[in-house]
Amino acid sequence: MNPISSVLIPSLIAALVSFFITTYQTRNQVTQSFSIKLFEKRIDAYKELYRILSRFIKDIEFKKLADLNEPDLRGKLLKYLEEIEEWDSYNAIYMSDTPWIEGNE
Repeated sequence: MNPISSVLIPSLIAALVSFFITTYQTRNQVTQSFSIKLFEKRIDAYKELYRILSRFIKDIEFKKLADLNEPDLRGKLLKYLEEIEEWDSYNAIYMSDTPWIEGNE
């Protein structure tokens, strides 16, 4: 083996190993950062859903719905359903399955 190849081959191997390790670490950092940001967005989105559902539960607990006649009750329930569907339309992207994130398989 000549002196150039005895230096060149280990250098190439070291460069390749370094490249793959750096790529792996960068990918993991990006995935972790994305997971944290996605979690934060989900928490923010759930606050609005909680507000809608909390009002609905309070209406049930305090019998505000029980005192309504059928058309008014139906209208009130449809209003809650519309609010939840509106919330879902706006926030569904944050709630989708993310199997490509490590540990979420």
